[in-house]
Amino acid sequence: MAYRAGRSGDRAALVLCERAWSHLARLATCLFAALLLTGCASRQSREVVAGDHGSIVVEALQSGSYSEGNSAAWLQFLIKASYNGYAQDVVTAHYVLPKAEVLAGRNRLDHCDLCVLWIGHSTFLIRIGGLTILTDPVFSQTASPLEISGPRRYVPPALEIDELPRVDVILISHNHYDHLDDASLAKLGTRFPEAALLLPRGNEDHGRAAGFHGTLGIDVGESLTVAGVRLLALPAYHDTSRFGLDAYQTRALGYSLRAARGGSIYFAGDTGYGPVFKQIRRAYGAHDVALVPIGAYEPHKETRAVHVSPEEALQVATDIGAKLAIGMHWGTFPLSGEPVFEPARRFMRARRPGGVRPLALRIGGSMNLDAYRSGDRVSVAADPG
Repeated sequence: MAYRAGRSGDRAALVLCERAWSHLARLATCLFAALLLTGCASRQSREVVAGDHGSIVVEALQSGSYSEGNSAAWLQFLIKASYNGYAQDVVTAHYVLPKAEVLAGRNRLDHCDLCVLWIGHSTFLIRIGGLTILTDPVFSQTASPLEISGPRRYVPPALEIDELPRVDVILISHNHYDHLDDASLAKLGTRFPEAALLLPRGNEDHGRAAGFHGTLGIDVGESLTVAGVRLLALPAYHDTSRFGLDAYQTRALGYSLRAARGGSIYFAGDTGYGPVFKQIRRAYGAHDVALVPIGAYEPHKETRAVHVSPEEALQVATDIGAKLAIGMHWGTFPLSGEPVFEPARRFMRARRPGGVRPLALRIGGSMNLDAYRSGDRVSVAADPG
């Protein structure tokens, strides 16, 4: 009996320790959100950047609860998102591909000129012009500076890092934890140290610490050409921060990927909706395919300065001249209040201005995009209106 009582006491102590850690983690995430709100008072200024055929105006959207003065609502949203408060019960089987199908899709990447595989959230494998490109690689279980707290995955990545094919280029859109994950970068740097890592200027230390030999900080309008594929940094309407007080000290970017022998993809990163997307089309030409964020938009009054709705995502794709829009940034991490599957349903049912086709892949889904591939369209395109 004494032995059993001791084991029972140990279990009770373990439960108390777990509860204490949980409360401390919530306190830490609340503090982080409060620091982020303080930092948000400083937004990036207006800037005009010259493109290939015209100029684009880089500035933050002046809308959303924080910029409208409702800081209490914005802080409540940040705190809830920070400690996994938007988590829902989800049956994932019907929107996640079986591993055998994912691996088959991965093996097909080498045999197409333009194709994608969705690993989850904003992480894609892209094959274009003979290059394999990985976007916003996050393979960790939580999108947070604290492993014990923060938004936790509904489903694992469709491919683990040791299942990836050779990666030539890695693109990072901005420094939020669901897009820039140091643990994932460290593993990738060990496996692919020769890969070129592009990320917004000011974040280069993350790449160097991970062991990448070629880490390049890049800004709006700057580009790098690798094996005939031009990688161009474009603006996005989104905030940036790692610990709150560093808000807006670096940029959020999207990227244009354009192969010299034809084929182009626009990767939007994270963004709200605004006039810059039509300017991008005029300044740099249309794109064949757009990868656009469709989730993390509710409550939209609080988020619309930094996250598009599904309908706005399709408008982004229309504005930049895409024929096909593929949704991302949904179904992986609980970041906001909408039901998990609502982004995909709304995206697929949205009105299709300009004839652009919306597509919501299953996690692990892949697609050959050769049918949407055009020649190297760098001439000025007509404004879609």
